[in-house]
Amino acid sequence: MSFTRICLVLSYAAALVGSLWLGYQLRFDFAVPPEAERTFLLVFAWVIGFKLVCLWRLRQFEVLVGYFSLPDFSRLFWVLLATSFIVFGISAHLGSDYAPPRSVVLVDFSFSILGLTAIRLAFRQARTRATARTPSLPRQRARRAGIIGAGLVGTALAQEFAIRRDLGLQAVAFFDDDRMKWGKRVQNVPVVGAPETLLNDKMDLELEEVIIAMPSATAKRVAEIVKTLQRLQIKFSTVPSIYELTTGQAKVSQLRSVEAQDLLGREQVRLATDDIEHLLRDRVVMVTGAGGSIGGELCRQIAGYSPRRLLLVEQSEVQLFQIQQDLMHCSCGEAIVPLVANILDQRRLDYIFQHYHPQVIFHAAAHKHVPMMETQPGEAVKNNALGTLRLAETCAKHPTDRFVLISSDKAINPTSVMGATKRLAEMCVQSLDVSQPGATRFMAVRFGNVLGSSGSVVPIFSKQIAAGGPVTVTHPD
Repeated sequence: MSFTRICLVLSYAAALVGSLWLGYQLRFDFAVPPEAERTFLLVFAWVIGFKLVCLWRLRQFEVLVGYFSLPDFSRLFWVLLATSFIVFGISAHLGSDYAPPRSVVLVDFSFSILGLTAIRLAFRQARTRATARTPSLPRQRARRAGIIGAGLVGTALAQEFAIRRDLGLQAVAFFDDDRMKWGKRVQNVPVVGAPETLLNDKMDLELEEVIIAMPSATAKRVAEIVKTLQRLQIKFSTVPSIYELTTGQAKVSQLRSVEAQDLLGREQVRLATDDIEHLLRDRVVMVTGAGGSIGGELCRQIAGYSPRRLLLVEQSEVQLFQIQQDLMHCSCGEAIVPLVANILDQRRLDYIFQHYHPQVIFHAAAHKHVPMMETQPGEAVKNNALGTLRLAETCAKHPTDRFVLISSDKAINPTSVMGATKRLAEMCVQSLDVSQPGATRFMAVRFGNVLGSSGSVVPIFSKQIAAGGPVTVTHPD
């Protein structure tokens, strides 16, 4: 048991002793009769011991002592209420010789709640002060920041700014679309009005930075706010996406620049998670090109469905190591199997299939840089087309349920070597599905220009804009 946990147990025990003692004192107007004092040792021993055991069995000593919120208080309240109810019943049946008088039990319950809540708040305050102390950093003036979004995320962000001085930001104003919040205060910070209020020349807030704390807002609304902030020529950033926050991939204080995907006029697509779970849960899944941008994201998504094994097949050991490290801390970390392999190496493929018996294969390994493949078409044909054919034929020889080729929209009426080889790979998969009908289902899915992926034009444009231009567009139109 850690030192902090021992301190929590001893503090709880002292508070429970004190609350029971105060209950007796108030019951007898601070003149406890001798006959009641003679039962103190027995009564105090079993009542305090009983409450501590109940707190332990109901995991009240396993909490993070530095955090205490309304749900934590609610659980503590119900534990103490249940124990007090039991002690009250014993007192009613056995009398005050073996249990505290019923009036003492009621007073004891009230003081127990106050005492234990005060202890938890004290631990939380100690954590807050410890977090706020940054002796290694020189004290600097916090920049005045406005927060767009006075919801849960914005409130948490303002609280982080107040606690963590090392962030160098101070929330001085909230902006929100909800009129009911205007004129109110959140974390003692005023909600001034809508984000467009920033354009009002009479507002003398002297803001040095604005943070968009609306992870669930529509892309259209975020784009409108960005245009407003661009007109003001003020530095702005945003909190991580709602997916990153809910999955624990990022904290609310990890601010980032507004990216292209934040401004896309598309709503989130709801996946048929039940069908996906039926396909992946407790199955052996293999992803080729696992170290790439698309293959890596496939692995992250598949890991969330608890496969029995997730085989990461990648030619580059550096990229394979990176995706392995990313996945080691997920719920199925023990199921991750990194495999260095070239899909053109038939002996290596046979070993993987014979040793691990993959049931579902996602084939994302490919050369996809369009201009680069124009100068070396042989490599594109060898990797994209022949590699796909060899892997698909290997699947047909083994008991495999599904083979999914990750293709490209450039395979539609291809005008480039990369697109033509992807179309050829699709034809190989289609021919196998027709010529060898059996247990394995062969299919292909075409991806568009995936934002942030390797070879995507969007990161290239972003770097060119950040460097001051020019933006290179090779198409004559």
